[in-house]
Amino acid sequence: MKKILIRIVGILAIFEIAWLVLANIALNLPLTQELVNKHKPEKYAVRWDRAWSWYPLRVHARGIAATGQTASQQWQADAPGAAASVSVLPLLMRTVRISGVEARDAEFRLRPRSRPDKDYGPIREFFPPIRDRDPDLPAAPKAKKAGDGWKILVDDIKASGSHEVWIYQVRAALSGELVADVSYTTRGGPFSLSGGKADVEVGSLQINAEEAVSPGGTLEGSFEMAPFVPSEHRGLKALAFLTADATLDLPVDSLDFLDVYLRRINGMEVDGKGTWQGRLNYEKGNITTGTDMVVSASELILNASPYKVQGTGDISIRAGSEVPDTLDLHFGFGTLAAFHDGSETALFTGEKLDIGIRGSNRLLLDEKRHTGNASFVVDIPTVSVPDLRAYQYLLPEKWQILLNGGSGELSGRAEMSSTDLTADLRLV
Repeated sequence: MKKILIRIVGILAIFEIAWLVLANIALNLPLTQELVNKHKPEKYAVRWDRAWSWYPLRVHARGIAATGQTASQQWQADAPGAAASVSVLPLLMRTVRISGVEARDAEFRLRPRSRPDKDYGPIREFFPPIRDRDPDLPAAPKAKKAGDGWKILVDDIKASGSHEVWIYQVRAALSGELVADVSYTTRGGPFSLSGGKADVEVGSLQINAEEAVSPGGTLEGSFEMAPFVPSEHRGLKALAFLTADATLDLPVDSLDFLDVYLRRINGMEVDGKGTWQGRLNYEKGNITTGTDMVVSASELILNASPYKVQGTGDISIRAGSEVPDTLDLHFGFGTLAAFHDGSETALFTGEKLDIGIRGSNRLLLDEKRHTGNASFVVDIPTVSVPDLRAYQYLLPEKWQILLNGGSGELSGRAEMSSTDLTADLRLV
């Protein structure tokens, strides 16, 4: 028995030595990279500066750089240092299983290929450059190939350090740890992501090269993507499969992100800057119960055509706090000035104007869903009216009455919905 054990140990030792010699020589031969990249250069290319393996089926590498493209998109992924384990037996069943992926300082870029039915002209200059890929290459027609595609399973991905993510015109710099499991089937099959966790500091977030988030923010939470076919759900459509639960503390240089929701409510828009804090619960297109966020704005501008209110204040965002399947937004202005339709003469100035909006908690609307179905409550405390000429627009031209001036005070309350208006306003 002892001899058998010694023999087994000897065989394993010989195998390990052979692996160390042969595998490490092969990994660092230029010919190895050439053979890999000759397989399907139109779909992917990968290179590494140095690679090594201490034992079978686990490879470490430095200076990993890969690019590729699908029928509709082009991508680039770089990582100065990475390691992973590859299972051999699943390859016999057209499955690539990679586990224990560890990466540092990862970078990922994604941009669309041009399409005749989509005009990317206004934002194309903000897409990321992709190494060795033609930015003018048009999207290829979908061609469903016979047979099933390869299934790619990547378990226990851990990315730490400083990362850059640049998808279409959105560019983010992050530092911290990201964890996830990924599943994808080639030939137009489904993609899914599970077990996602993030604990990162946000260095910056740019949209169309404009700063949306300043350095110093934090984001912590969990996320996952239900299975979906990327070629059929591009851009914002993919958010219909996302579930996230996150706490955040972000200094924001623009409040434009709220417009995605507000524009459906009679074309309302908001702008300004401040600090965005709280908890966000999001599930497949809906902002769900538990969401409780506050934006403390040092600059706050609310456009509700033909009116504009600007000043300072807070925006609170809560889901389902009183009525299920609703989202409540409350604008609490501190100092403020209100204007009508581009006029430089203020309708009124003062403090503590409150505007409450209640609408659907659905963030992504389908084509059949009606928009603009919301209720408003506007509370106006006693505010100053510096120049009555600003109210000239309220008088019909046929009356031939001209307001030459004057000042006063305004107060009251108005409640509006898609079908009703109740108002009690007093101008003294």
